[in-house]
Amino acid sequence: MKNFSGKTLRWEWREGMIELMLDHEPANEIGTAMLAELERFVAEFEVLAPETTVCIIASARKSVFSAGGDLRELYATAAAVPEKERAAGVRAFLERIHAVLNAIDAAPFVTIAAVHGACLGGGSSWLWLVT
Repeated sequence: MKNFSGKTLRWEWREGMIELMLDHEPANEIGTAMLAELERFVAEFEVLAPETTVCIIASARKSVFSAGGDLRELYATAAAVPEKERAAGVRAFLERIHAVLNAIDAAPFVTIAAVHGACLGGGSSWLWLVT
């Protein structure tokens, strides 16, 4: 799929370039919805990679690039399960984030993070994707 528009991000392929636009109010936090859409993006690499030379990651939010993991969602999710299960649930969520960002980092094309505005906490993880 060369083009996608979801609830938290979108991508568009054109002339060998992918523009991946983070677009999740208020600060492009990576919660379960964005994570699922990022995993969907990575799943398309087989189709996209042979014709792609560069991926530009940017934010549709004017004041922020990314605040990293959605801590409000993570807290609410953890609070809803028994205490003994919380650590495992948090670990699984963070491992999914690491896996998807590692997959983007390992993509067979150059990645460029066009950072503007605030880039906080785990949002800085996007910066190490730049090759």
